[in-house]
Amino acid sequence: MPQKTFNNLPAERQQEILRVAYREFTLNDYQTASLSRIIKNLGLAKGSFYRYFRSKRELYFFLLERSTRERFEKVEERINDPELDLFELLLINWKDKIEYETSHPVESGFFYRVLRERYNEEVGDLEFRLKHEITLKVERLIRENYTESVRKDIDPFLLAFAIVQFQFALYDYLAIRYNDDLVQNLLQEKSLFTLHEEEVIKLITDFTSIVKNGISNN
Repeated sequence: MPQKTFNNLPAERQQEILRVAYREFTLNDYQTASLSRIIKNLGLAKGSFYRYFRSKRELYFFLLERSTRERFEKVEERINDPELDLFELLLINWKDKIEYETSHPVESGFFYRVLRERYNEEVGDLEFRLKHEITLKVERLIRENYTESVRKDIDPFLLAFAIVQFQFALYDYLAIRYNDDLVQNLLQEKSLFTLHEEEVIKLITDFTSIVKNGISNN
């Protein structure tokens, strides 16, 4: 967590610091990301920065906690809509994510980059940790709100795992199928998604249909 001196900064300055930090960790993996570059780009003395965050690791995990929280805020709002079943929620949640990622490209690129961090001695296996934590959240969401929407013989954890795996794998699918890599797009100063939004919507609609109806033509 940041030091009190960071929380006491004006909101605009806080956002500037976070924006520069997000960009550094998005364009570089954790090991090669440079705290010195962040400090230089902010025009700060090194001692001043350490009054806000004690280490690169502390800054990194603050960005991760903030990014994860923001990505879940909308879905928590949607859960309270009694008109939505689980499958409608999945589709609308994906549309919300596309809207968020389009308006927050660097934060989204950071989250995608984090998912590539495996077996780093300083930050651990973040890919496994994130997928595990989010799968548990989705499982709890299904058990508490949508048990009537799914078959009783399907383990809610298995369903949650399948949903989370697809959500994360979608970025890899876009890169493999359409050469549409989020991080490379940011590096080249392109739009986050070069694929047309309607095509992305079609893709997530097809996935939601698979979850709901399976793949059998019977």
